[in-house]
Amino acid sequence: AVYLPVVNSGAVKIKTIIAPHDVRHERVRSIRRSLTGKSILHSELNEANAGSADVLIIDSIGILNQIYRYATVAYIGGAFGSGLHNIQEPVTFGVPVIFGPRYQKFREAVELIKLGGVFPIKTKEEFEKIFSRLLSDRTFHSTTSSICLRYVDENRGATKAILSFLEKCIFVKTEPNSDKQPKNQ
Repeated sequence: AVYLPVVNSGAVKIKTIIAPHDVRHERVRSIRRSLTGKSILHSELNEANAGSADVLIIDSIGILNQIYRYATVAYIGGAFGSGLHNIQEPVTFGVPVIFGPRYQKFREAVELIKLGGVFPIKTKEEFEKIFSRLLSDRTFHSTTSSICLRYVDENRGATKAILSFLEKCIFVKTEPNSDKQPKNQ
């Protein structure tokens, strides 16, 4: 309701990748029918038809994290319904993200909104405004992209910190030169 009208209007000449959360045949077919321009499914893609469509629909799972590196802007779904889907993958590539109003449970979304790297919207008009600005204003896009990259860089090391914490919780410390080995609690 927010993104497809912009794609279908043809007002902005861009290549679009749609990666639905639900990749069942019926859902993918429904999305494809809602498009006015030429589309192609990822499963149909080959060298001969690679440039033949304006919209690529991902009809498989497990490849989205590889695709974000090619994006200029990402619209992430879910935040008009039950809750925002993962924004970390596009942000890792410095891709500015637009999403709906239900993001409050996602710390990175809240923090990146404050920093100006991602953008919550409530209406199609708000989407069109920020989307157009990100595509047309190179300075704005570059600044937003840098905010995303800096955020990721400043928040690196979570795995190491979690493992260190777990190690302290799991193993009992022993005295140096003791014959006892650490035991699981």
